[in-house]
Parts: sequence; C-alpha cells; structure tokens
Amino acid sequence: MKHYSVAVVGAGPGDPDLLTVKAHRHIQNADVILHDNLVSDNIMIINSDAEKIYVGRKYGDTSNQWERQQKINQLLEHYYFEGKKVVRLKSGDPYIYGRAAEEARYLTEKTFLLRLCRGFRQPLQRLIFVIFLLQNVTDQMLC
Repeated sequence: MKHYSVAVVGAGPGDPDLLTVKAHRHIQNADVILHDNLVSDNIMIINSDAEKIYVGRKYGDTSNQWERQQKINQLLEHYYFEGKKVVRLKSGDPYIYGRAAEEARYLTEKTFLLRLCRGFRQPLQRLIFVIFLLQNVTDQMLC
C-alpha cells in the first residue's frame, strides 16, 4: 500500500485567495482533513469530498490538552497507515499559534512522510511576524 505524506497546512487569515498554491493543492487533494475551530468555511469548501474531522478546541474547553494532542496524533497515524492523503489544517500560521511543531515532531519520530506548508504568502507572514514582535516590545518603544 502506498503511503502519502501527511501535510501540516496553515489556513492563514481565512481567505482562499491568500493561500499558497501548494496549500491549496494539499487541501484540494486530501482524502481526510483534520481541522481546527477557526478554519474558515471558505477554506473548508475547497475540498467538498474529503472526510472532515474536527479536532480543534473552543474557548472554555477544559479537556486535557496532552490527551487531546495524543488523539490528534493517533488520527494522523491511523489515516496515514490507511494510505490516505491526510491534511492537518490549522488556522492562521500553525507555527505561531498552533501546535504544528508537536505534530511534526510526532510524525518525524514515527518516520512518516511529512510536508510542512505554512499556507499563506511569505510577505504576509513577514508582516504578521513583525506585528508579533512589536507586541512584545511595545512598552519599551513607547517610553
């Protein structure tokens, strides 16, 4: 049985026109999409045929984060071994707000094929990164 790579894809700010071609292709070709709460409907309808599994959390969720992450990892592994094209679709940039690093670590430790795709265009990523940095030094800049 052929094993496809697991793609960890960032959905960016929710506008399909801002996705990279690679992110759009991964979403469009997926058999299974494990998605977060804040992924927009406009992104989700890119692929109407894929099995969509909600694995996000909402405000006030008091479930054990470690157990929830283990469940996500197990689902990624399960569908990988079924020979499915799996996309772990995360809102925004999965490396700033998401747990993409934990999922990538788990997948690489299992020696699965892994594709990392931030999902939205580089200039926008740089702008968000600058804003993120400025939020941490604003007090010092205003003095």
